[in-house]
Amino acid sequence: MRNVSKLADTLEHQGLKAKPAADLTDALSVADIVSCATTSREPLIVGQHLRPGTHLDLVGAFTPEMRGPTTMLFAAAACS
Repeated sequence: MRNVSKLADTLEHQGLKAKPAADLTDALSVADIVSCATTSREPLIVGQHLRPGTHLDLVGAFTPEMRGPTTMLFAAAACS
């Protein structure tokens, strides 16, 4: 969590509203921009937790087994 706090402080000093989130689901429901850099094998971002119009930035997964978002998130985006 220390690195997250350091990043948030850096962004705040640059004039951006940023703060570490204690609960991912709560944070996703109010965020304008979500940036996810992960090599997780379990989906972290569930589409139903995002507000419509939220910008989602994904990076990190480089094999089919790695997942940041759920498959349904992509299906919903393709239909809108």
